[in-house]
Amino acid sequence: MRTTATLALVSSLFLATAAQAQLLNVYLPGEGPLVNGTTVVKYGQPSDNIVSQQLPVVLNAANSTEVGLKRYELSATAGTDNYFCWYDCWLPAAAGTHPLWYAINPYTLQPGVQFNGFYADVMPQGLTSDHSFLFVWYDVADTTDSVSVRIDFEIAEGAGIAERTDVVNTFSAMPNPSLDGAVNLDIDLAKWSGHEELMLRDATGRISMRRNITQGTRRVDLQAGELAPGVWMATLLSDGAVLATRRLVVAGH
Repeated sequence: MRTTATLALVSSLFLATAAQAQLLNVYLPGEGPLVNGTTVVKYGQPSDNIVSQQLPVVLNAANSTEVGLKRYELSATAGTDNYFCWYDCWLPAAAGTHPLWYAINPYTLQPGVQFNGFYADVMPQGLTSDHSFLFVWYDVADTTDSVSVRIDFEIAEGAGIAERTDVVNTFSAMPNPSLDGAVNLDIDLAKWSGHEELMLRDATGRISMRRNITQGTRRVDLQAGELAPGVWMATLLSDGAVLATRRLVVAGH
């Protein structure tokens, strides 16, 4: 089951200069190296004990280098816990208590050798929640030489459930993000049961809309003002079973 997606997001605060070789490469398991400043999205369920994202790293330097790590908590839901590991693991801490958190110790990386000791972890405590953390790896001897990756955790019922690719050809949302809540959801199913519906949940997990979908429907239009600003989960169901879920963002209206 694939429960991780990547989005192109550049953070100008932590980009290395073009003339400078990147300190290290950060990898998403099963994929190639991530671009400096990328956002990784990790999905989980409120019932999960721990939702964990590992990112292996490989040093690009010619010599062994002592690499430190710091984490910025950009947002986290109250009532949940989180922590991270950079070889050594911190004990779980309540959301909001560590806006800036340094690794227990730096770790000396060897050139070209993959290191698998980085994990970012969230403990949902049964709550539907969203979390965002920025991780910055840096050369202890030259802190301006750094690489950053942002990890967003989306914890909701149905988030990250394997998509029914045998049934769903297309389930997409445009525009996304939406400035006023108007969103066009394009749908193409390989087969219909005659009992399809669209369900929308807000960031708290509350169901705010359920709409039956007539067999053969190719588009569902949400009008401006139907969705309040925030993060929404749009779920396509057939006979009550989840076919696919998409994250919608409404910026405001």
